[in-house]
Amino acid sequence: MLDLRNSRELIEYHWNSLDLRSELPCSEKEYWNQSGLTRVQADTQRRYNRTYLREIGILHCKEGDLAVYAKDLSRMGIGFYSPVQLFPCDRVELQIPGKRLLNLKIVRCLRIRDRCFECGSVFGFSTDNSGLNR
Repeated sequence: MLDLRNSRELIEYHWNSLDLRSELPCSEKEYWNQSGLTRVQADTQRRYNRTYLREIGILHCKEGDLAVYAKDLSRMGIGFYSPVQLFPCDRVELQIPGKRLLNLKIVRCLRIRDRCFECGSVFGFSTDNSGLNR
């Protein structure tokens, strides 16, 4: 079995080699310094609290492999920043260092700026590999 340290190194190597890489909506220092529970807004309709998740990741989707930044995590799904627009109901796979391959369904995607789309997804949807370019 692959050692988790090797997993991180391989994902970082692949992430750095990708042309389609997400930009962050804030400075790198701000991004990497956030941790713990996210702030809860009074008008939220969320069922579960979210926790900041600060990691790079490889998103496998019909556009190909994309270098993304993880944003936050809950019991139901994960948020991340993508370099391209994704659409609700798209099925994707996300690789994060030290974690198993996550099968996700996109539920929202908001353009923040060029090469920075804030995406929300839910866990547990199998991907039909016929729609993925490998």
